[in-house]
Amino acid sequence: MKQATLSPIVYHWDLSPLYKNRGAWSEDLAEVKQLAQKLLHFRGISTLTVAALESALQLQSRIFMLLDKLYIYPKLRLDLDYQDEEARQMCDMASHASRRILSDIAFLADELRSLDESLLTKTSADSLANYRRLLQEFKRFGPHMLDADQEDILAQLHQITGHVYQTYRILREQETVYPDITDASGENIVLLDNNYPLLMEHPDRNVRKQAYYGVMSALHQKRETFASLLKTYALQLSLNAGFRRHESSFAAALFEEEIHPEIYGYLINAVHLHLNTLHHYINLRKKLLGVTQLGSYDLLAPLPAQSEPVVGVQEGLALIESSLAPLGEEYYDYLAYLIGVNCIDFYPDSRKTDGAYTWNVYDVYPYILLNYNNNTDSLFGLVHELGHAVHYMFTNRHQPYIYADCPVFLSEIVSNVNECLLIRHLLEHAEDSSSRLYYLSYYIEMFRSTVFRQSLLAEFEHFIYSTLDAEQPLNASLLCETYKSLTRSYYGDGLLVEDLQGSEWIRASHLYKNFYMFKYPVGYLIALQIVQNIHEQGARYAEKYTRMLKAGNAAPAVDLLRTIDIDVDDPNLYGSGLRIFESLITNLEEACYA
Repeated sequence: MKQATLSPIVYHWDLSPLYKNRGAWSEDLAEVKQLAQKLLHFRGISTLTVAALESALQLQSRIFMLLDKLYIYPKLRLDLDYQDEEARQMCDMASHASRRILSDIAFLADELRSLDESLLTKTSADSLANYRRLLQEFKRFGPHMLDADQEDILAQLHQITGHVYQTYRILREQETVYPDITDASGENIVLLDNNYPLLMEHPDRNVRKQAYYGVMSALHQKRETFASLLKTYALQLSLNAGFRRHESSFAAALFEEEIHPEIYGYLINAVHLHLNTLHHYINLRKKLLGVTQLGSYDLLAPLPAQSEPVVGVQEGLALIESSLAPLGEEYYDYLAYLIGVNCIDFYPDSRKTDGAYTWNVYDVYPYILLNYNNNTDSLFGLVHELGHAVHYMFTNRHQPYIYADCPVFLSEIVSNVNECLLIRHLLEHAEDSSSRLYYLSYYIEMFRSTVFRQSLLAEFEHFIYSTLDAEQPLNASLLCETYKSLTRSYYGDGLLVEDLQGSEWIRASHLYKNFYMFKYPVGYLIALQIVQNIHEQGARYAEKYTRMLKAGNAAPAVDLLRTIDIDVDDPNLYGSGLRIFESLITNLEEACYA
């Protein structure tokens, strides 16, 4: 494989390929409003010709693509500088235009659902072939849709969930005050929501304990308010599922991506069968740390004789290039392209939003936001987001806009494949036993947090919606007791479970993403199998894998996975991945007691 040209690296993204200036953005805003007015002339399309149907669908696709781009451009600017008032104003203008236009053209979706079956059969013609799955999807959603006026009302009410989440973020990150703590030298440490995860990895146990009790005590005091917010968010989704005639909130959440609800059961059953391995790991960690009781503040503590390597961007990209080499040259070409076009904003800044994400712009390329800190977590965040970005590059080049938005379920699997390839590479090429022990421990913790912790949260989330679907009361006390009970079950007697533990769900922001939790462990276990297949079958399997990446949303995710020999409906799939965790624990014991 040819080598990537990693220098020079530009560490900030260039947004000019989206729009050169405000004037160019305003031209597109004016155009999308005109296109929306033009689309109104297609009312009654269910009685029109195939040619008219094609024109309406092309127009709708253009409108959606422009609305995406009009919002993404100022939002990317705002995420780099929250004081960019022009960008904030443009975001508001784009959001307002989007709400108005989507409301005005909502009639089209209603009419497409009522298309005559004889017209649908004509979609095999060349002119409409690209729209066949789209039209079939409109028909599939039909039994769960309401009339146009009711749909408009629900769309307006759906904004409440976004506002509830924003309120949650404000309460947790801005209005909850955490006490300052001190390190062993007496130096003051300001305890914040965003530095708490790093403090939980601090080598000084006293610092970790101060941070844990400081944060969790503050959140626990506001548990009633947090419980009310979560209940409000979940209740709206529960009611919406009922309005749309779904069997449950869970079924409604999985319907869009055509994921079978049974997969959740396969995951939880497999995880429960391997909880004894997690219990063994907890007891082993307690022994290695030399503590009589293992607290939550010890789960991320570095093991003795471990030191985290410093990994700069240049070195990180070189490691990523090497680790992803098994995916083949076509994958590499897109990876190198993304590195070279200034679509990644790497480093933190005082006015930059935290976290990491990838945002696709169909007629340009994906943009990646990072807060790279030259550590292992940052390295894995980079390879994860590059997984999303390369996936989008494949779909942008091989699918029309309507099928280029990758299904979330599949997208997370693809990014986890990258993470699994990277950790495997780091372990295989560790320079010495100390480095290998560090990466082995990191792999185990990544597995624990992604598979076991997220499965625990998935069960917790399932309990919330099942309770609301059954119209049973839900309050802070019940939430906290349920979370503590699940924690005891998952971690066993080796972990100290205190009252504060019951409020740890408050920090799980993905509970505001509507059954997103279980997709993490499922995706990770599937990714492990894909990586195993790549290493066993080589280039032949990698070619099948990249062919799947090109499909985007042109078929259901579960069907696309079958093309690479992954059957998500096979319960054995999940147990196979969990057995890897067993082997990792065995390797850790051997490394520590050799």
